[in-house]
Amino acid sequence: MRRFAVLVVLAAAAALLPAAPALAIAPSLAAPSLAAPSLAAPTMATAADCPSSGGVRVPPAATTSRDFTIRGKGWGHGVGMSQYGALGAARLGCSAKQILRTYYTGVTIATQAQPRYIRVGLTFDSPVSNVAGARSIDATVGDIPWQLCGAGGCQRVATQRQGSRWQVRIGPKGGYGLWEGDTRRWHGGGKFTLLRAVLTTSHSALRIISIPANGHSYKWGVLEFDSYVDAGSGRAYVNLAIRSIERYLRGLSEMPSSWEPAALRAQAIVGRAYALNKRANLGLRSSCRCHLWDSPTDQHYTGWDKESEGFGATYGRRWVAAVDKTASRIMHDSAGGIAVGYYSSSHGGASASSAFTWGGEVSYLQSIDDSNWEMHSDNPNRSWSVGISDVGLGSKFGVGRATSVTLPKPRGRGGRVGRVEAGYGGVVIQGTEGRVVVSGSTFKTVLGLRSTLFHVVERDA
Repeated sequence: MRRFAVLVVLAAAAALLPAAPALAIAPSLAAPSLAAPSLAAPTMATAADCPSSGGVRVPPAATTSRDFTIRGKGWGHGVGMSQYGALGAARLGCSAKQILRTYYTGVTIATQAQPRYIRVGLTFDSPVSNVAGARSIDATVGDIPWQLCGAGGCQRVATQRQGSRWQVRIGPKGGYGLWEGDTRRWHGGGKFTLLRAVLTTSHSALRIISIPANGHSYKWGVLEFDSYVDAGSGRAYVNLAIRSIERYLRGLSEMPSSWEPAALRAQAIVGRAYALNKRANLGLRSSCRCHLWDSPTDQHYTGWDKESEGFGATYGRRWVAAVDKTASRIMHDSAGGIAVGYYSSSHGGASASSAFTWGGEVSYLQSIDDSNWEMHSDNPNRSWSVGISDVGLGSKFGVGRATSVTLPKPRGRGGRVGRVEAGYGGVVIQGTEGRVVVSGSTFKTVLGLRSTLFHVVERDA
């Protein structure tokens, strides 16, 4: 579900960071690490036409009538760029470069040579998986050539006519079958071959397919079924191999296309850096035979749906223009490596450093005050509150009926609640049957909160 509220570091630091950014669509959790608390001074935009990112108050949400109210701000992990903060900055006249150099300390922005292709795992299930035993494919625009590829190359085996629905079925020993209703159009191959549908290329007619199972359409690249056998049952990894990262970015659905051009350009640059870093550092993952997922586990990719947004692609063209305007540009850290632009929906006026959130100091992922930009963004999750009964809270943490909740110091910027194992105070829940101390991220997960920037108010306090 899309939720608007709404990405090469040194090897040692990279090993401590999570595999994926927590995104605005569905923020994910990072694994804890044993780093010492670290807060940096805020980084501010300095150009005359770009106001300071911080320096104002973000009002809290109202309390509830429940025994305990959790009053919080922002949505996501809070590291790197706030997407709503970028929107506010753009509305104030800041450029994409000014936005990025505020959220990512000491970075430079320059072009980077790109690989020939990137392979995206198309997810259908939860937990994240691109494994399928059968999939329906609709030929939405154009006739779709199907090829079987092996060690000797690729050969065309069938052509799916525009307007038809075919189903790819995987045989018990890893072969393939192409079916139209009850009619088998072709079968063959084995577990060491790929079956692929060739979509639009630079020299072909327009070809677009739709996949009913995930509700998305795709224009660029090659749809691949990579078969294998699991416990005697045929399965396949379903991936989209796209010729360039620029074409991949056209389908990146991480920010509303109606937003300000400077915010869209900033998003395109960090999305490009994230994809390049994943491909360069991880290669093809054994879990999916892909470089990155199409889900918020990595970055939300919806293909042609994003590029064609709005009547006559009015909105889609805005996003594509941002991608084209920033073509090949990424952020570099002070050592010249790729600065991986982690981002989330919003910070609530105070971002977190990578060391605070995940452990592992990264020079360009520092804590900043972005309250001024936040207040110009119309963010519906700028401030929020959640009420819960004393019995409900206590049962969540196994302490009977909760009698008190405290947030001992130290905390992060703005009062963000940190990891106990890293030396922060965390959350202390006292109940009639015991007492527990948990990290802010654990409290957030158990209660389904939007961020770790919160405080707790008792009804009679």
